[in-house]
Amino acid sequence: MANGGISSIIGAAIAIAIFFTIIVPTWMYMQGLQATYMEEVGRRLQYELERLNEKLEIHATLTPPDAFGRRILHAVIFNPSSIAVTIPSIYVESTRTGLQQIPVNLVLTPGQLVTISLGYVVQPGEEVTVKAVTSRGNGFTAPETLLGPSNLPYLLIVSVSNMSQGYMYEVEVRAVELGCVSPAAGEFAEGCQSVASESFWPYGATDKERVSAFMVAPGTYRVRLRVYEWVGSGWGLLESFDIPEVNVTDHTSVRFTLPPRPSTAPIPLRIHSPRPNSIWTLMGSDYERVLIPFKISLGNLSTPLRNIDIELEITGQEGVDIIPEVTSVTVKRLDPGETFSGYFTLQVKLGEGSLKGQITYTLRISGAVDEETAKAIDLSRVEVPELSGLRLVFIPYSEL
Repeated sequence: MANGGISSIIGAAIAIAIFFTIIVPTWMYMQGLQATYMEEVGRRLQYELERLNEKLEIHATLTPPDAFGRRILHAVIFNPSSIAVTIPSIYVESTRTGLQQIPVNLVLTPGQLVTISLGYVVQPGEEVTVKAVTSRGNGFTAPETLLGPSNLPYLLIVSVSNMSQGYMYEVEVRAVELGCVSPAAGEFAEGCQSVASESFWPYGATDKERVSAFMVAPGTYRVRLRVYEWVGSGWGLLESFDIPEVNVTDHTSVRFTLPPRPSTAPIPLRIHSPRPNSIWTLMGSDYERVLIPFKISLGNLSTPLRNIDIELEITGQEGVDIIPEVTSVTVKRLDPGETFSGYFTLQVKLGEGSLKGQITYTLRISGAVDEETAKAIDLSRVEVPELSGLRLVFIPYSEL
């Protein structure tokens, strides 16, 4: 009995020893593996979450050509995400050199914006595409694909309103450190430059607005409008207007609204005489009505005019007696390209003992109102405001 009890105790001790030397370590090992697995899963989930939340905005642009005609490729990069972004390299895919890797080792904190030179010279006729690859494996391509000196991606539209006839206008777009510009109407044969400009004139009084377009790369530009007036021997600068900074990362438009300015161009309003020097036959010795015709015309490059006053002035008479009847006429409205015909009337007879007589007279435009501005026009700007020295000779019928 004593030996059996001792055997039971020894068996229990061996079982306990096996439990603590094998089972417990195995359980602890399994717990460690579980913890390690969960930790790695957590890290992977965190990595994937950061990778999904990683954002980057990148734009490719060029500098204006330097003294040697080189345009350096730059990247403008912004981190809009809430985590830091690491960019080991930027890749440039060129139509001339193929794929180029450019190490940058750039770290962008949340909200950080940087502009970096890639040290790559883009030749005339060459086109490049820029892509940034992050340490998390995300790739971000600049929207300016196939960027080149002769293939700029964006339009910069400059609108000018409230122009006045008789002035010349010049729009100038100049790159500020970064950017390159070409006129949209015809890009420079040698590629984009640091500055481009366009000049224009209003075609007529109704030509109040003009639009100039320029092709630009991303960057900052100064837009200037110059107004010139004719000073006798050439165009002289009257005033200029500036927009000092226009940031371009997409199609962009700016507008200049000019203050009202009186036009200096001639108003194409003309008075004509169908019979500048003529003879009138008087049928008897009493007063007879004499018609003096006229025409007024308004050219196409004008606004409509209202209340156009025309006057007849007798500047001399010889051998005749005159009683004026109608010596002024008002034309209610003239459209551009329209002509109005009318006449003045006089009562005329030969003077006592006169076998013939004559008068000299002037036809004159004495006033008109611009329909667009509702203001009286400047008569000094009328192309043909009067006809003077006109003559009408009177003879009796008996002399024929």
